[in-house]
Amino acid sequence: MNQEANIDFYLNNQDLLISLCQSIIDKLGKKNDLSNAETNKIQLREISKAIAKLEKKGVDVPDSLRAEKTKLASLSHNMSNEIQALLNLLNKINLFMFFLILLLTFLYFSKYLQIF
Repeated sequence: MNQEANIDFYLNNQDLLISLCQSIIDKLGKKNDLSNAETNKIQLREISKAIAKLEKKGVDVPDSLRAEKTKLASLSHNMSNEIQALLNLLNKINLFMFFLILLLTFLYFSKYLQIF
């Protein structure tokens, strides 16, 4: 299916286009549980402090503690990527909405100006 056929398909099935957008947003939001972001951030900070204290005292740091720090750091990075992807999508949707409003405004006033 070529791009023009895709455009025509979604023009004729606008609910499917909205559903597709919603599915993308849901997938980006569910890849990582964004609701735990603050908890993970606090845990990462406190585990980092505990590791630093143990190292300062010359005590061996348990591998499990280092592994948990690595896991939390990875989750934090992944969440940042997911949030960035959602923000990028939001920016693109905002730009699309701006042009849609501009087009509708133009079409609305063109009937009074008899441009078309």
